[in-house]
Amino acid sequence: MNCGMFKMRSDQFGFVGVWYTSSVQHASKNTKKTCTKTRNLYNALNKRKTVSCNLMMSSVESNEVNSVKSSLISDKIVFIGGGNMSRAIVSGLHSKQNEILFDFTDQISICDRNTSKLNAFRTQFGIQNTANTIPDLISNIFQSDPSSDSNSSSTKLVFILSIKPYALSDAIESLISSLNHVFKDNQVKSSREIFFISVCAGISLNSINTLIQSSLSNNVLSKPPPFTYTICRVMPNTAAQIGKSASAYSFLSNSNKNPLNERIVQVLFGSVGNVYEVKESLLDAVTGVSGSGPAYVYLFIEALSDAGVLHGLSRDVSLSLAVDTVLGAALMLKENGNLHPAQLRNQVESPGGTTIAATSALESNGFRNSVSNAVSAAVSRSKQISQEK
Repeated sequence: MNCGMFKMRSDQFGFVGVWYTSSVQHASKNTKKTCTKTRNLYNALNKRKTVSCNLMMSSVESNEVNSVKSSLISDKIVFIGGGNMSRAIVSGLHSKQNEILFDFTDQISICDRNTSKLNAFRTQFGIQNTANTIPDLISNIFQSDPSSDSNSSSTKLVFILSIKPYALSDAIESLISSLNHVFKDNQVKSSREIFFISVCAGISLNSINTLIQSSLSNNVLSKPPPFTYTICRVMPNTAAQIGKSASAYSFLSNSNKNPLNERIVQVLFGSVGNVYEVKESLLDAVTGVSGSGPAYVYLFIEALSDAGVLHGLSRDVSLSLAVDTVLGAALMLKENGNLHPAQLRNQVESPGGTTIAATSALESNGFRNSVSNAVSAAVSRSKQISQEK
């Protein structure tokens, strides 16, 4: 069925709906309904002119938008590394599988050295294509069904590089070598686009590109490799496990950032939370604020809970109070987005009351400065990791 693909972009005038005509294969009885919903959403969004675009921000907050976009995914999603972040993203996608109209078990592949992790992916999520090595995984993808979409030139291979920074070089070398081997053996005769999405902290887009170029030069074919590639860097956080991640992304260059690739990033990471586009120069700051941020919040909750125990509360009750308080405060701030945090804080701080005494103690003991120093340390380490590579 021929259905227009819908793309949301943010500019100075607000959200603008853009249509990209494409032939999309749907295997769902809800196809007609989805396309109608897409067109209605397009018409509605074109009337909307009140979106803030600070930091080149492009947020995917609407479940309806996520559902419409997700129905258009037809690419192979390949996770290199089956650790916590891969599991979080897969879990987020799995929890929304009724809204996503692609074959979840067939289109997702995972590589990890740990067999028990792969077995868990198979058992819990029904993912069939798993392997301990990259060459085996690539071979499985192209040999499973030579006539399937995996060998169609219109199907993109999306590699999510979810591994430790020190392992990135070897992983890319193995990927390029395996892909070249597949093309060299004429298992794939048509051109293909490869899309690399890195969630490795501290590794710049230029560094990733250098690794890919080096790997290509080490795996020279008799002719140029029949594939092009695009690189995107994403910094999510562990709240992806419950669909509440704050993720930021950046592409290698504007020339590599096309609407279809941006849509893939927004669908994948929009399925596990909100997604924002920032300049790459700001991704280290993103790492310091939201990438590492959950750990700061956990530490604060732990300290708040322990303080309650110090003053006689049971551990269970004190921890529950601390968690609910932080959650409630965050939701209050989110639902009152036009208010600065200080304004909401002032609403709690009655003159001469308990709260103003407490916040004064926090300030006098360097609470604000400690948080700033923590973020600065994370940013500094992120930049250091990039320089090491």
